[in-house]
Amino acid sequence: ISPLKHHSALEPPASGTAERHTGSDSGSRKFAASGSSPLTFRVVIFIVVLAGVLGAGVLAVEKYAHGSYYVGTNKGEVVIFRGQPDGFLWFKPQAVERTQLALEQIPPSRRDDVVAGKREVSLAASRRYVINLQHEADELRKSTVPTTTAPTTTAPTTTPVTTP
Repeated sequence: ISPLKHHSALEPPASGTAERHTGSDSGSRKFAASGSSPLTFRVVIFIVVLAGVLGAGVLAVEKYAHGSYYVGTNKGEVVIFRGQPDGFLWFKPQAVERTQLALEQIPPSRRDDVVAGKREVSLAASRRYVINLQHEADELRKSTVPTTTAPTTTAPTTTPVTTP
């Protein structure tokens, strides 16, 4: 009878025996013996799906960050920006169009909206908003400009006199 007994995988070896099982090299022997690599069809599908999910997430964040427009200010000038007013993650708003409209020209009731960043759904909607601001600024300027009228003089009219 040999002092070394062969144990099944389910029962632990008896203490003091020379046989030890280490799981570290069994996996590599299994792949080497079968001739296959750890890159299986399932692993490739998992990597492709993971890359797709990550790519879709990046595109969704980019769409949210740059998918809208707003009318704001830059150095006292009204400007149309693309993006979120305060930025989003690493995406900062980009100036799309500069206007000739100064912040001081627009009505005081609209200034807070513009300073905070008036959000619009499209570039065309942002342009319409700026045009409306320009019209309101023109109306405000017309109403605050004092109007002076020169005294009117009328030329004397003469009526022909007829003698009887």
